[in-house]
Order: sequence, then C-alpha cells, then structure tokens
Amino acid sequence: EIAPGDHISATITLFDSANNQWNILLTDTTNGHSFNRNFIYNSSRSSGEWVMERPNLAGEATALANFGSVTFSDWTVTVGSQKGVSGNFSYSVVQMTNQQYGRLASASALSNDLAGFTVTYQNSG
Repeated sequence: EIAPGDHISATITLFDSANNQWNILLTDTTNGHSFNRNFIYNSSRSSGEWVMERPNLAGEATALANFGSVTFSDWTVTVGSQKGVSGNFSYSVVQMTNQQYGRLASASALSNDLAGFTVTYQNSG
C-alpha cells in the first residue's frame, strides 16, 4: 500500500523487441512493496513520458485530489541508441487544465541536472 510521502521507483524495460513486450516494475522504496508485470504494448519507441494526471471513472474525469506536490527525479530514457536525461532530448512541458483551460496542476521547468521536475496541485477541477 502506498502512503502519502512514500518514494516510488519505476522502471519500464523493453525486453522482447520483436513481440513488443515490456516489463513494468514499480517499487515503494519506503516500505519495500512492489508491482512487477509484463505487458504487450505497440510503442513508437520514439519518446519517454512522465505523467501526473487525474483519473477517469466510467469515462468521466474525476475531481483532482489535492496531492500537494510530486517530484519526478533521477531518470534516464533511451530512444533509439541515444540514452540520457530529458534535457538531452527535445522536450515539452504540458500543464494539466480542465475543459475551460483552468489550471489544475502546474509542472515546473526541468531541474538543474535536466533529469527532474515537480508537479504542484492548484485546483480540483
């Protein structure tokens, strides 16, 4: 069970290129619990994405919980034969808004090491 303040590690690895098989390993490094599963996913293999989003329930967007802030850090991505942090590739920041373009959460600029950013809650929806 994940609790507020826990630190999470995530690894997504393409282990069978011919069959588009990926492994996702999520580990709560605070309590040691983990999730490890293989999936088939037909990826373009041309980007890496780090996403904080509000959930949908029965096809409808739910209210966004006040999560405070979440920091994504210490990552690398491999695209083709190039491996590095996000700042080594072209990148864009997408802000979370509602249908009226009201800001629900804001994403910061990349950190000084170009391998992290913080998303901060602003509005429930």
